[in-house]
Amino acid sequence: MSALPSDEFAALDGILQRHRHDPTRLLQILIDAQDIAGWLPAPVLTRIAAGLDIPRARVEGVAGFYSFLYTRPVGRYRVLFSDNITDRMLGNAELLDALCRKLWIEPGKMSEDGLVSVTTTSCTGLCDQGPAMLVNGQAIGQLNHRRINEIAEMIRQQRPLELWPAEFFQVDDNIRLKGALLGLEMAPGEALKAAIARGPEGWLAEMQASNLRGRGGAGFATAVKWASARNAPGELKVIVCNADEGEPGTFKDRVLLNRYADLVFEGMSLAAWAVGAGEGFVYLRGEYRYLRPQLEAVLARRREAGLLGKNILGQPGFDFDIQIHLGAGAYVCGEESALIESLEGKRGTPRIRPPFPVIKGYLGRPTVVNNVETLAKTCLIALHGGADFAATGTAQSAGTKLISISGDCALPGIYEYPFGAQISRILEDCGASDTQAIQVGGASGICLASYEFQRRIAYEDVPTAGAFMIFDGTRDLFEVARAFIHFFAHESCGFCTPCRVGTSLLKGFMDKLADGHGAKADLNDIDWIDRLLKNASHCGLGSASPNPVIDTLQKFRPAYERRLVSLDFEPAFDLDAALAEARQLTARTSTPGGTKGAGPPRACFRGGTACGAKGAQMTKQFLLDGLPVPFEDGQTVLEAARAAGHYIPSLCWHQDFPPHGSCKLCVVKAAGRHVSACATPAKEGWEVESNTPEINGERRGLLQMLLVEGNHFCPSCEKSGDCELQALGYEYEVLTPRFRHFFPERPVDASHPDVLLDFNRCIFCELCVRASRDIDGKSVFALTGRGIDKHLVVNAESGRLADTDFAKTDRAANICPVGVILHKRVGFAVPIGERTFDLATISEKTLKEGSS
Repeated sequence: MSALPSDEFAALDGILQRHRHDPTRLLQILIDAQDIAGWLPAPVLTRIAAGLDIPRARVEGVAGFYSFLYTRPVGRYRVLFSDNITDRMLGNAELLDALCRKLWIEPGKMSEDGLVSVTTTSCTGLCDQGPAMLVNGQAIGQLNHRRINEIAEMIRQQRPLELWPAEFFQVDDNIRLKGALLGLEMAPGEALKAAIARGPEGWLAEMQASNLRGRGGAGFATAVKWASARNAPGELKVIVCNADEGEPGTFKDRVLLNRYADLVFEGMSLAAWAVGAGEGFVYLRGEYRYLRPQLEAVLARRREAGLLGKNILGQPGFDFDIQIHLGAGAYVCGEESALIESLEGKRGTPRIRPPFPVIKGYLGRPTVVNNVETLAKTCLIALHGGADFAATGTAQSAGTKLISISGDCALPGIYEYPFGAQISRILEDCGASDTQAIQVGGASGICLASYEFQRRIAYEDVPTAGAFMIFDGTRDLFEVARAFIHFFAHESCGFCTPCRVGTSLLKGFMDKLADGHGAKADLNDIDWIDRLLKNASHCGLGSASPNPVIDTLQKFRPAYERRLVSLDFEPAFDLDAALAEARQLTARTSTPGGTKGAGPPRACFRGGTACGAKGAQMTKQFLLDGLPVPFEDGQTVLEAARAAGHYIPSLCWHQDFPPHGSCKLCVVKAAGRHVSACATPAKEGWEVESNTPEINGERRGLLQMLLVEGNHFCPSCEKSGDCELQALGYEYEVLTPRFRHFFPERPVDASHPDVLLDFNRCIFCELCVRASRDIDGKSVFALTGRGIDKHLVVNAESGRLADTDFAKTDRAANICPVGVILHKRVGFAVPIGERTFDLATISEKTLKEGSS
């Protein structure tokens, strides 16, 4: 810590003490620590790791995941221009360029004197008053050249933000049309008193009668979620308000938190009364950090009034309180399980479900996660009853919906409509004209063309989380879709192959078309990537990311076709030809379509029976490609299949660890859906398809993605024939990469005397991370970054990797399926030309050896 001044050292210790040295508070600690110097120097990460007694690699991994955490200096003034499509339409790029010229800096780089940096960020939730920016986390909207000039001058003068003009930071609510919620005048505690009078069961019955569905977009029945958590085993239950409003074009929750915070907090307390919860969190997106002081003030008032804390409103045993947890710039944390991971101080990676959060959520406790608008709406139900609420809207969509309107209209802002409102009426109310298209539900929603404006806002017709972006006839819908694809590629957490690689490939194709180099074959490739993302992604971010392209290709295809300059296409690289000499030298003479496998697969660490078979009597079964497969309760489809002698490929599954589900090669079709066999519990009577042209085509696509992501084009196999990715390439006839490799180069570490680390080969199966943590307890490895910038790091506190037991016992090299971790004395011991290979298939080897 000698690199830090003593006052910063003391400040950091104070932060750790304030957060009780609790590792689950890691994200909050990092946010507070960054406030000291404006970034997170390496000694700070080291000190935090020591103070929390966790590996430094984990701290680095979390710091590298969130956009608003910086492990390099970014200047005393960090200026982030909102880069949502509506900001682009209002000229944000021109204003950014103007500010950079006035400050004599390049976009994305810090000034030489360390004073300022200027770059872009995703949507800041100010779409109704853009162009907008964040300066050191403070929101400034309604940007124009005059304001840019003033901002540049104040930065040059190094004037503190608190001395900037107050009107710069004025954020308007822009409420244009009030309905039942926005027009509600309620004294704090009034709804709670009504619910308490009914008792928990009576209150839950009113919720069931209301037919309230989640307003975050998914539309799940709120009462069902609450009842599930109430009935789940465990006394310590949790209520979480999802205020991570990251969907481009959505800003309704910002308005509710700013003007109607009491309704939101009262809704959380109403949920706690129904569920029996004692702890609540508001997960507040980092872009709304400026709202935190006033939200804390509202919470303090509610505690003083007896509406939070012990024995709320004098009700014995009704103990519930709320704390605010800040996000730090990660759209994926809007997904409820990723949000819970972030609440626990981790990277925001969506979990495998089941179990669902209502059964096992925050710290393993039953957890209800509801959207801001959903919770506020419960106050209406408590005051007027479920039947009254259900009387508004449609049969499947009860109540009203808040709509965030932006784009080409005269009156952007917040509108409240009963469900069933017609699109054409909304356009008329907000003063839109010559409307060509509307993006409903944000980037992940749907694009409506003019012939669809008679449709209605409702879960059974046009569902939406609230975003309503309008584009008139002057707008290029290709550029709209391209902007959204850039957004998804930037926001992908990078956990699963299709989303991590597919969104970046899609971005590459859209940029190629935009640059005027598109060929007709590119449209076919775009369609192919779209389908793979839809079918195989781990969470909603990946599966929804193709939506803008799918919709605009279907409804505005000329916007794409006018960018085509060629009808021809040639593969960028011929791997089969490149490997021809290597196959001859290594006696591997299989041709495309052959099934020659690699050497023995990795061995199990803990022994035991193969592939999850536990030896118990199994009376249940499902059909796998028409063949009966017995299984035990709790076994996944993959575990049961392999135990019964049926091979389903996977590179990230291992019998010694819980399911991971990142590579997606174990995709099967069950109950009409494409699912990961390693993470899907087997069910009695299922008919599972694993070897159809459709599924095999999907696997080939995933292998293509893995090949182009890293350096897998080796003329000789450093794993001495034990590369499972190579073996699957032969098995599925993937020998000619469909796409050009364009991913960032990752480091190669040859500094260890015995171990070589080539991170360019990594497929992010995380087997090394899990093995070093769960088996050796060393946590040698961790992940940092996200999307295509995701990469492995070695724990700096572990010393040399070669000195750890994990490396010395060869487990590191054995566990890796693709040769990231290589023992120099093993990988190159047999000269090329003298190596021999057992030409059994990888499936034969895997089942015979009883390993993964």
